[in-house]
Formats: sequence, C-alpha cells, structure tokens
Amino acid sequence: MRGLGLVSSPLLPASRRGTTYSGLLHQTDAYVTFAKLSGLTAADLARSGPVAVDGMDIWPALTTGAASPRTELVHNIFGANPGAIRVGRWKLLVGDPGGGHPYNGYNCWNASKCEAKGAAPLCAKRPCLYDMETDRPEQHDLAEAEPAVLKRMTERYAELRRSEVSLAASGLCPADAPKVDGCTANR
Repeated sequence: MRGLGLVSSPLLPASRRGTTYSGLLHQTDAYVTFAKLSGLTAADLARSGPVAVDGMDIWPALTTGAASPRTELVHNIFGANPGAIRVGRWKLLVGDPGGGHPYNGYNCWNASKCEAKGAAPLCAKRPCLYDMETDRPEQHDLAEAEPAVLKRMTERYAELRRSEVSLAASGLCPADAPKVDGCTANR
C-alpha cells in the first residue's frame, strides 16, 4: 500500500491528523503496530503464532511522517499462482491475478502495450514492471526499458516464493475447517 488516505486519531499529534502518509506500508503492519501500542513486546509477538509475524511497527513513521521502516512487501505469492511484489519504487506483476476476470486493473486496461480487447492480460505472458512513484495507475510497463531492474525484481520474487510457508506447514487452518471460513480461500 502506498498512502493510508486520511489518517485521524486522538493518539496522533495534531500536526499529523488528517494528513496522508506516503511511505510504504502493508496490512500486516497494522497488527504489529497495534500490538506494540497495547504493550506487547517483540518476544510476545514472536510467541503469538505458529509462523513468524511479518509486520513492522509503523507507529513512529505515522506519528512523525518519517520514512517507513518497510522497503518491500509481498502483494501476493501463492505457489504457481499469479503474484506481485513491491521493492522500493518498483512493482513486479507475475501472471494474471484476476484469472481472466477484471481484478484491480490487471486485465489489460492498465497496460500501455495491451492488445485487442479480450486478449490475455499482458502480465500473463511475461512479468510486468511498474514504477509506482511515477505511474501509480500502472499504465506503463517498463519491463523492456528496465532489464536490470526486472532481473533484480524477478530474482527477489523467486527468493520470496522459495520462502513461502504452505498452508499445511503454517498450522493456521486445520484439515477439518468448515467449508466457508478464512482458510477456504487459501486451500
């Protein structure tokens, strides 16, 4: 995520209320931030589940406007399925996260080299690379123009993919979980 929109809380300094934070943040950061605000320590968080907590405490950045402690984030990596990562200003899209259905703009309308309507999404053919500082709507794929960046990003994606914790290994969803629950979507 980039920018939380309007930030407001009586816990924030008056100078930060109603502002937009433009640092790199991820939804997992909210858990760590609120846990630490409630008095939990890093050791408490480490003992809180069967897999490591991967969020960061962003409270200092939100209260001061300082740079985010986060330099990268995973949007989505699930085995061989489509995914996306962000490292600094760069976003790499691999495959078609929408599975052929409209999904957050990944189905051709956002790609500058998109083929005829109904064609396979650009990122399904090869990874796409976007500069999120200059192209927030992801309209200009820079994969061909930035081969060195593309190489670094695809290598990082592969590294993160190898470190993926499977659902079974996580212990978060029992085999007998109901058909309709938070585990179903991740099976």
